[in-house]
Amino acid sequence: MIDVGILTPHAAAGADEEFCTMAGRAVRTHVRRISLLPDGSAPTSPEELRAHADPSVVDAAAAELDPRRLQAIAYASTSTAYVLGHRAERERVARLADRWDVRVCSTPASAVDALRRLGAERLAVVHPPWFGEDLNSRGAAYFRDQGFSVGCADLADVTDDPALVEPAEVVDWVAENVPGDVDAVFLGGNGFRAAQAVDPLEQHLDRPVLESNQVLLWSVNESLGTPVVVRGFGRLLEPGREDAS
Repeated sequence: MIDVGILTPHAAAGADEEFCTMAGRAVRTHVRRISLLPDGSAPTSPEELRAHADPSVVDAAAAELDPRRLQAIAYASTSTAYVLGHRAERERVARLADRWDVRVCSTPASAVDALRRLGAERLAVVHPPWFGEDLNSRGAAYFRDQGFSVGCADLADVTDDPALVEPAEVVDWVAENVPGDVDAVFLGGNGFRAAQAVDPLEQHLDRPVLESNQVLLWSVNESLGTPVVVRGFGRLLEPGREDAS
């Protein structure tokens, strides 16, 4: 078993739930939800997301996790990294890792590493409807800034409530709307709990499908060199399937 601390500014369940769904008892999560807003709600605007990602705020939250008992920390906020940009995201990850002497992974950076491992160049990026057009555009820009071609970036027409989204509706929408000329699909958003849609989509589309919490778990596993074997959640997490297409 590995102990992973999850830092997130979001109120909805995300990596904390899907890590357990994918890895079962092999991963034990410890969650710290960061909230600076008076009513305890989650940040939504770019300004609020930046404030919640301030190094002093994140560092204080990490301290509450007691990093000495952890093998890794996962910063679970796709939208925050989109707002910060990939350079600032990597800088914050490196700073947190140096401060606490622990492996630290962040969602979109993990997606980029995974896509490069898979050799993907042209992407379809799919976000949940609650992201809105601004974050959807920022997501496309995030990947383009790192050399990827984004064939499409869309808000999925699924239930607009993180707790009610069903894997089957994600599979149906993506299968019908993603173009056939992309190398891979990224389902972005840690609250967009679509890990169970990954394997059926890969079977239907015959190409890699990545999801925010899936790539975060993969990155944790890679950074630790830990043989946490996960089956049924995409070729990325299954040894020997990385180069399949």
